[in-house]
Amino acid sequence: MRRRDDVGCPVLLDTILNRVKPALHVSGHIHEGYGVSRQGDIYFVNASSMNYRYDLVNQPVVVDLIKESNN
Repeated sequence: MRRRDDVGCPVLLDTILNRVKPALHVSGHIHEGYGVSRQGDIYFVNASSMNYRYDLVNQPVVVDLIKESNN
């Protein structure tokens, strides 16, 4: 099995970190990367429900968004 930091697209990661800079990035295709992580101010959620063998093993990921007041 591959490690979590071995998978994914380095060009996409660079675009997210240096151009788009969202507060939250959600994916689900890379089965080895299930879970939540953070780099700087960006939260990364990999909500893949299956492992690399396509067994349904992971629980759903719930993200609570809190709207900030402009007052």
